[in-house]
Amino acid sequence: MVPGWLSWQISSLAGVYFGSIVPDSWSLEYAAVLALLAILLPLVVTRPLLICLMVAGVIGWFGQLLPLRLGLVAAVIGGVTAGVVAEQLQRKRKAP
Repeated sequence: MVPGWLSWQISSLAGVYFGSIVPDSWSLEYAAVLALLAILLPLVVTRPLLICLMVAGVIGWFGQLLPLRLGLVAAVIGGVTAGVVAEQLQRKRKAP
C-alpha cells in the first residue's frame, strides 16, 4: 500500500504544481487527456496493447474532423481490431 500511496501523493503534488503552469486556453479537455494517459501508459506491457493504443490514437487524431464525434467511435473500433489482430499474429509466431 505504501508505494501506491506515495505515487498518489507525488502525482497529486505534481498536478498541483504543473496545473498552475498550464495556460487557461488549454481548458479542461487537455487535463482529461493527461489523466487518461497517466492511467493507460503504465498498463502498456505487451506489444498488442501498444499497437492497439497507437492505432486508436492515430485514428482518433485524424478522426477529429468527423461529425458527431464519429472519430472516437472509429478510434475504438480500429484500436480493438488492431489489438486483436496483433495478438493473433503474436500467438501464431509463438505456436510451434
